[in-house]
Amino acid sequence: IREAILSKTDLQQFAVAMGAKLSEGKGDTRELWLFAHLDAKPLHFHKDGDHNLNTVTFIFAIFDQKDNLLDSQERRARVDLPNARLPELFKAGVDVNMTFQLKPGTYRIREVVTDSEEHHMTTFSKNVKIP
Repeated sequence: IREAILSKTDLQQFAVAMGAKLSEGKGDTRELWLFAHLDAKPLHFHKDGDHNLNTVTFIFAIFDQKDNLLDSQERRARVDLPNARLPELFKAGVDVNMTFQLKPGTYRIREVVTDSEEHHMTTFSKNVKIP
């Protein structure tokens, strides 16, 4: 995962959408709200009785203009659903969000998403300018 965070190569094994929203901050910083949506249909599960298990890990990393890693956050979405609830997951997908405090400037946002069952991975970068 660390290599994927530091890489600039994009990889798409899951359908993941990333969005960003900038809000007012305090002093000379602004709050950057990042969110990710994973289409859960391609996920594979470990069966435990009638339950379907998988853990999806989402990581957002912030790099400055010199490509120095400034900050990163990780969220794990643990899926543990009975067979009857899988259609709800497939319809809704998996959503996470994270918030970063940033000073004005241009940043590279790196997102990495992987799962615990098949270790598929999606990675991509997006540039964001904080006014």
